[in-house]
Amino acid sequence: MPQVLKVTMPVQIPDDYKLIEKSEYDDLKASEDRGRLWKTDDLRRWLGGRSFDWIKERILYNPRLSKDYQNMKKNKFIIEAKGKGGRWSFKAGETKEFIERNWNLINWG
Repeated sequence: MPQVLKVTMPVQIPDDYKLIEKSEYDDLKASEDRGRLWKTDDLRRWLGGRSFDWIKERILYNPRLSKDYQNMKKNKFIIEAKGKGGRWSFKAGETKEFIERNWNLINWG
């Protein structure tokens, strides 16, 4: 059986750092996109550089996600472009949740 020593020693944390619980850190990370608005390039970047045509085909216009997608539009979490050349807008936190919630229904291949 190995020998174990219990050692207590002070560790100084710099003033510009804070030690927090993991659960609090997770909450902060989850809320970082709250209230943030994404454009198509932001969504593309978050999805690893996929083209917006790929995103529309595999996620936004995916028939298996239609009901959830329509709710996202109804609640203004996703705002479709109006007309050719129009801009899309996505409420970042809710869009991330939508994709995470439906991850297994998206064809990633």
